[in-house]
Amino acid sequence: MRQLVQSGSGPKRGYSFVEMLVVVGIVLILSSAAIIRVLGSLKLDAATGAAQLVSEQMREARQSAVSDRKVYLLTFTAPGTIALALVNSDGTTTAISSVNIPTNVTFHCEAGIPTTSATTPDGFGLGVLAIDFNGSNVIYFQPDGAGRDSLGRVANGVIYVSISGQLESAHAVDLFGSTGRIKTWSIYQTVGTRAWR
Repeated sequence: MRQLVQSGSGPKRGYSFVEMLVVVGIVLILSSAAIIRVLGSLKLDAATGAAQLVSEQMREARQSAVSDRKVYLLTFTAPGTIALALVNSDGTTTAISSVNIPTNVTFHCEAGIPTTSATTPDGFGLGVLAIDFNGSNVIYFQPDGAGRDSLGRVANGVIYVSISGQLESAHAVDLFGSTGRIKTWSIYQTVGTRAWR
């Protein structure tokens, strides 16, 4: 009589409960690490978005002043409100818009930002005032595109935005008052120190 020969190398074996727990544990640990990284990245994105919003509002106010041949007032109010108004010929203002930066980001100088004789590479701010346009929080954009303070002086200045307690989220937005040029800076880590780029 013929005997049937079983193909393969023996009986099939499944996974034990312990092996399944180990695999699930590894997957959970890796997933948790990925979620933490993504959440941290989203926070930093909020600070970058806030700096971009500040620079966009400055550009919009400057462009409106140039194209309308009128004076526009941009006011920055802590913790994170930006208001745009038209300055009427009689000196009164007409509100145009008001926007807020993300709620977890504020106008402030985070401890540890690079400070030398001036904080940003453009030479504006000393890391003392979060909003500093000749010691003021307002910019009057003129029909020629220049930014001036309430006394008519050229308003070279800076606004710092960051998430409280997170130095790596710090950004600075500079305004060259004479030309209306706007430059945004962010913090980066170099060997043993932090700098703007």
